Amino acid sequence: MSGRVITVLGAGNMRTGPAVVSTLSQWYPDFPVTVHLFDANPERLELIRLLAEQLMDAWNSEVPVFGFQDWDLACKGTTDLIVTLHEDCARRMRGGGRSVALEYFEKAEPMDFYLGGDRNKPTPVDQLSEQTKRLLIAPDSGEVSRVWILREVVSNVLRELDGVRVLNLMRGVELMAVEGVEWPDAVNEEALTVVPHQILRWVRGDEEMDELRRAGSDSPLLRWLVESERVG
Repeated sequence: MSGRVITVLGAGNMRTGPAVVSTLSQWYPDFPVTVHLFDANPERLELIRLLAEQLMDAWNSEVPVFGFQDWDLACKGTTDLIVTLHEDCARRMRGGGRSVALEYFEKAEPMDFYLGGDRNKPTPVDQLSEQTKRLLIAPDSGEVSRVWILREVVSNVLRELDGVRVLNLMRGVELMAVEGVEWPDAVNEEALTVVPHQILRWVRGDEEMDELRRAGSDSPLLRWLVESERVG
């Protein structure tokens, strides 16, 4: 059997991210696997990528993990899509909002760009890297609901992908003709704020990852992945 590319859409979701990468690190099929982690939020992406690499180094070192902030790159070669999209990522992907900082770059007078050496003078927008532009773009202010924006972005993604197995792990967002599982359990907003700190403790080795390993060892996601071995 040829290799598989497992892509996680919205990998920086603090509810699902740790459990998803824990599960992926405990899947041992008889074919090569590559993991693509995508999130439009660079800080969330970096956190979950570091955790995934730590887990793979410990339990499944043959599986390469790549993090992407560019969806066009992340989706290349995808055979299996795990949808964990969160609202911040969806709004960034939709590009509905812009920051004051980026507007300053766009409105600056042309002569401002030729007065080299002054840190208060902006770089022309067409000279900014794509990553810098993304960092300057803020999610829109929420004119549309969470459910609408999540469903809209995922629908657009699925139209681009053909013949891909899809599992939806978003809570409260059903997708037509897509299998969905309400896992992991819901987490309240206050608890979600401490998840990044917990991830850093795992990454630094300050705390053991036994509980995290157990979260992925008998999960609905692992059963879905094992099922994929039979369907090809």
